Amino acid sequence: MTVIFTNIEFLDDTTEEDVVALIAQTVSKGAQYILVVIGSQSSICIESMPAIAASTPVPLNACVIPGVVFDRHYSYSGILILGFKGAITSLLIPDIGASHEVLCQQLQQFVVTNGTYGSAGIFVDGLSHAVEPFIATVYENLGCDRILIGAGVGDLNRPSNVCIANKHGCYRNAAIIFCYSNSYKLQVEGKHDLPQVAVAILSHRS
Repeated sequence: MTVIFTNIEFLDDTTEEDVVALIAQTVSKGAQYILVVIGSQSSICIESMPAIAASTPVPLNACVIPGVVFDRHYSYSGILILGFKGAITSLLIPDIGASHEVLCQQLQQFVVTNGTYGSAGIFVDGLSHAVEPFIATVYENLGCDRILIGAGVGDLNRPSNVCIANKHGCYRNAAIIFCYSNSYKLQVEGKHDLPQVAVAILSHRS
């Protein structure tokens, strides 16, 4: 068993300065990819993330979700900063409602880099009208042998707002796909008691 994270930081009702400081701390711990998950009522606006991502020396993506669950905490205003070990290849699809041909071209670039095996995470604008056909296209192109785990993102109270960001900008009707090293195999376990939920357990392949 091995852990894919360098560290996971939880902040509630925080400031942008605190977020920047913890991102720098995460980089200092050896993270090679950072994912920032922002609660929908956080004082941190996702519009601030492109500038933060551009000044971070490793790839950084961010997304908005209704509320953040961490350990025994649930917060609409919370933020999670997840630092990943190892190089992570990520792909941002700026418009999941694009034509099937365009989406296939974008996803095939991901396959060329990562193959069809291994494990990957996916976050998609869950309030988009194009979610179902997009997910079908993802499975069509990434192959049924790849293990995927992820969720819909977005602000239920402001469905037209941007909800995904990288160093190039903020997007709605978009998706992020990020690939773990092929040396990791994703497994999912869960229990009905929310504080005991094991969201993802990753074991190292021999």
